[in-house]
Amino acid sequence: MTHHMTPAMHTVQTLLTTIAKEFWKISVFLTKLMVPILISVKILSMIGMVDILAVLLSPLMQWVGLPGETGFVWASAMVANLYVGLNVFVNLPDLQTLTVAQVTTLGLLMLSMHNVFMEMAVVKMAGVRLLFAVPFRIGGAFAIGFVFYMWATHTGTYQAPITVAMPTQDLQVDLVHWAINLVEFMIIVYGIVIAMVSILETLKLLRITDAIVWVISPVLRLAGISRNAGEITVVGLILGLAFGGAYLIQEAKKGHIRHRDIVLSMAFLALCHALIEDTILLTLIGGDYWILLVYRSIISFLIVIALGLVVNRCSDTVFYKVFFKQKDTCSFLHRIF
Repeated sequence: MTHHMTPAMHTVQTLLTTIAKEFWKISVFLTKLMVPILISVKILSMIGMVDILAVLLSPLMQWVGLPGETGFVWASAMVANLYVGLNVFVNLPDLQTLTVAQVTTLGLLMLSMHNVFMEMAVVKMAGVRLLFAVPFRIGGAFAIGFVFYMWATHTGTYQAPITVAMPTQDLQVDLVHWAINLVEFMIIVYGIVIAMVSILETLKLLRITDAIVWVISPVLRLAGISRNAGEITVVGLILGLAFGGAYLIQEAKKGHIRHRDIVLSMAFLALCHALIEDTILLTLIGGDYWILLVYRSIISFLIVIALGLVVNRCSDTVFYKVFFKQKDTCSFLHRIF
């Protein structure tokens, strides 16, 4: 007896096959990216990289009205991640002397510039030149924090003392526990990937992503980001730069996205990503939610609009010399996938 597939069954089978293929590709990419970098970051932390960076950042922190020791907080977030930075913060002395304005400023700096080794590796693999990407992200992060600090100081707003809701944790973890935490972290990553891919592919099938992209496309076009990059930008805004970058790299490999869109999308996501989770984390140490979410999104968007005027109007010669490394990108992509 021959069993014939109904159209619905065929659609479901195609969907599951696509999900499995996309999950495998993105998981392989993230594993190759994350594990070596997380090991490297642990080594850098053990040899004092965070301490060196904290000393360099201390004068910069004072320019935005923060005590010098908060440079250690930002340095920890840069080298490791937001969770480590926040754990350093709650262990600082004299927390009660900080205001909501100060902690929100620190939060803006951390949200716009953290997990640098991981996220800049994604940016590089997407083809964006680090000689542009690193100064852009540092400058953008400082601009976002500085503008808010000046406004809060001038208007006298957000000057109340902070309330910290985050418990302290032991930062001195031995290598065995660190390795166990690494495995647990990667398992969580794979869970996020399969959920993300399943949701996205289902939304694509139902054409819901088309509706979402249609709604946000006019806004993204103001920044010079075309409709084809809209879906990926949304992924990054919600889930983070690494996840959005993984999708973007796949689409770039297929030739679906212009190189100029890659630069603008990654620039936007470098300053503004994981809007829900990361924002909530910074409110636990007393940052203002709406400033961290709405203000950061708006000013990041304005910065990328200005960048888009340059990127979309410069010649190909200037673009590939300053912003994008075309040949290396292709070889990177073929090695990864």
